[in-house]
Amino acid sequence: MVRIDEADYGCEGRPDGEEAMDSVWLEDENGERQIVRVSDRMLYDRHLDEGSLVTFDEKHQLTAWFAK
Repeated sequence: MVRIDEADYGCEGRPDGEEAMDSVWLEDENGERQIVRVSDRMLYDRHLDEGSLVTFDEKHQLTAWFAK
């Protein structure tokens, strides 16, 4: 995980009932980067942060992680 961008909901705040989602920048072993949307709660619960090693499947579902 190279970078995590938390959503900015402005002065209105996050709409009621909407889950907080973050944009997570991933970099593979070849240096290729992609951005996936991930639940902020899931990142927090698994203690994941920039620099953590993670594995996602083709549906962008987290399959393995190693917290930093």
